[in-house]
Amino acid sequence: MSKWRTIACEECGTDIHVHEDWDNPPMFCQSCKAAHQAKWYDKRCEGCGASMHIHRDWDNPPMFCQSCKAAHVASLRRGQKQWVDKSHYRVTSADGQKSWLYETDGWTSTCIEVADHYPDGTTVAYEADSSIIGQLFHGGKRRRK
Repeated sequence: MSKWRTIACEECGTDIHVHEDWDNPPMFCQSCKAAHQAKWYDKRCEGCGASMHIHRDWDNPPMFCQSCKAAHVASLRRGQKQWVDKSHYRVTSADGQKSWLYETDGWTSTCIEVADHYPDGTTVAYEADSSIIGQLFHGGKRRRK
């Protein structure tokens, strides 16, 4: 005796023949399954180049894989913003030996001071100027706090 039965595709209602012994019978017919699979594509992570599976209907597809996102979040936690006032915040390195003071208008941020913090409690601050190359500050005015 046949152990086959017919169920309806959840998407379009087309008949699907399934065996009653199957633990996980299909929910969609072949054409609906193919249409669902066509909505996915692969994209490279902009951080490490790993392959990511992206859905075409997503409004904001990710640029970074989960590993790169986790690493970025961890780095932000190490250098969290500490607001000084409404228009200034400070970011401190993970080891606490350097900090950067930023001025912001809500859209953009400009580094205005770099400070070196020493174990004896002294701080040497450098005023950031237009001769910044990466995180190197040349010719800034030094002041001891």
